[in-house]
Amino acid sequence: MLARNIFGVFNGRPPQSFVYDTLGMMGSLGHSKAFGQLLKVRVRGVLAWFVRRTYYLLQMPGWGRRLHIMIDWSFALLFRPDIVKISLDSEAALLLREVAAGAVNVSERTEGNVGSDERSLAGMHEGKPSP
Repeated sequence: MLARNIFGVFNGRPPQSFVYDTLGMMGSLGHSKAFGQLLKVRVRGVLAWFVRRTYYLLQMPGWGRRLHIMIDWSFALLFRPDIVKISLDSEAALLLREVAAGAVNVSERTEGNVGSDERSLAGMHEGKPSP
């Protein structure tokens, strides 16, 4: 359209306006639910969910990647998600927070635990790392 308009302007014709026609829009609501409009036809539910996933899959480059995605999706349909809270705080960091808050006496905490706690407190001065 742009090239045609530029050529037309050089030859004395008025430019034509550009009109974009979309092929459709889709959205996923999760758990086999979706909505969409494909070529002016509205779809929803499982059909829209399947069409959206199929379109997404076909846009992926390479059959290896597509196969990997299909396997992941199949497992996600068959098995419940694994929801596990993993604490990133180590025991030493927790101890440092408790010492800094004054909730625990350092000698109480380390009496029965010789080793890792004492090493973690070796570089500490009043609950703060020494420079």
